[in-house]
Amino acid sequence: MISWTSFGNPLNQYQPIRKLVLYYYGNVMNRLLRTELEKRFTEYKEERASGNTKRSKPVISLTLDSYCSSNAEAHTTSSKLNEDFVKHVIY
Repeated sequence: MISWTSFGNPLNQYQPIRKLVLYYYGNVMNRLLRTELEKRFTEYKEERASGNTKRSKPVISLTLDSYCSSNAEAHTTSSKLNEDFVKHVIY
């Protein structure tokens, strides 16, 4: 992936396939991040439901804490994350 960026050779940015490669791998990373975010959200809701309030320090846990505290319906009823929130976290 690094070889497709324009850090080394300035002519790299003029390769016709470069944009397609960057677009493809960008989508791959977005899909992986979305999957992990949704998995962690499910784990977070299960921890809250079981009463286990163990405070973890990963950034994603702190982000989900903040999201759920500011968005009451996400904490109680919603089974999915807000699409705008997901896009904001990923990008």
